[in-house]
Amino acid sequence: MGTVLPPQEFGDQSVPVDDQVAEKLVGHTVAEVERALIIRTLCVAEWNRTRAATTLGISLRCLRNKIHQFKEQGIAIPAASRSRPEFADAASCRWMPSRG
Repeated sequence: MGTVLPPQEFGDQSVPVDDQVAEKLVGHTVAEVERALIIRTLCVAEWNRTRAATTLGISLRCLRNKIHQFKEQGIAIPAASRSRPEFADAASCRWMPSRG
């Protein structure tokens, strides 16, 4: 196994970051990884922007700007009051960029 870094807080869980995680990200652009991380975090936060921004360690304004960019790219981001199944790409909270 690769080098294990100190656990990072993620909601109620502590998740170790290691080389295996980084290995899965190789081949994706930083923009793709950022988008996947933001969408996954929003899904876990039940689309609550304030909670997602806090978890991500970014400002609410930054998160809103990113969401606006995603919408311009044709990626639907539901309002906080909507349920997860209404967002096709993250119905399982496992949205990831496609390779290729």
